[in-house]
Amino acid sequence: MCTLPLLYVTQQFSIILWKNNLPHIRFHELRHTAGSLLLEAGASAKQLQEFLGHDKVSTSLNFYAHVSTEAKKETAKAIGKVLNL
Repeated sequence: MCTLPLLYVTQQFSIILWKNNLPHIRFHELRHTAGSLLLEAGASAKQLQEFLGHDKVSTSLNFYAHVSTEAKKETAKAIGKVLNL
């Protein structure tokens, strides 16, 4: 029989972070990270929508997909090429 108290996933996640001396983040933030990483890996907007379970692609892209610093640099290089800089 288990004598440990039953905790929510979010509580367990906080404990794991604390025990491993990691900075505190909310469990939900992993969802944002997953969305961003999927897009960086080449997943389509539709695939992202399906993975995150949203009704609309716009929800996935507007709230869960964040552009990395490296992706921003690539975008700047691309516009530089277009403008012949």
